[in-house]
Amino acid sequence: MRLILIGPPGSGKGTQAKLLGERLGLTHIATGDILREAIRQRTAAGRQAKPFLKKGILVPDDLVNDLVADRFRRDNRPERFVMDGYPRTLAQAASFDQVLRQQFMDLSAVIVLLVSDEEILRRLGGRWICPKTDCKASYHVRTKTAARPRNLRSVRHDADSARRRQAGNHPSPIGGLSPKHQGIDPSL
Repeated sequence: MRLILIGPPGSGKGTQAKLLGERLGLTHIATGDILREAIRQRTAAGRQAKPFLKKGILVPDDLVNDLVADRFRRDNRPERFVMDGYPRTLAQAASFDQVLRQQFMDLSAVIVLLVSDEEILRRLGGRWICPKTDCKASYHVRTKTAARPRNLRSVRHDADSARRRQAGNHPSPIGGLSPKHQGIDPSL
């Protein structure tokens, strides 16, 4: 089985991908994990990605595409996987399609997670995250309060940013949170 999960930030892609991975024996592939690993290993791509991650902004498509392509061109590439939030744009989708064709792999399904704007803002408003670039563990004030370490910081700015995108005050490469966009390139 080969799956892609797409949806806006806070829609549950990571949670669902982890559960699908555990229950179906799929490799969970999250571009954030790939980027953090490249930074940890101090690769050229990791050095290029680090400033974007530190600023909390999306890494350019070309760089993300190269890292994902590398993951699938290795000898130990996953045969069964669930992609967590990638591809996010039409350029990423075209790149990933090409990589899969080169590896003679077909997708089983693309699953779009649709969540109301109000729910997304509630989820993002309660999310806490480890500030360490190589960690980024996340917790939610309602669901994991007892397990929350002291060094986490609020990501309420994610919810504020989402509100600005929704109001049209902030450009977003993934379309913002309006119902017609739901966090992915409308062309997908």
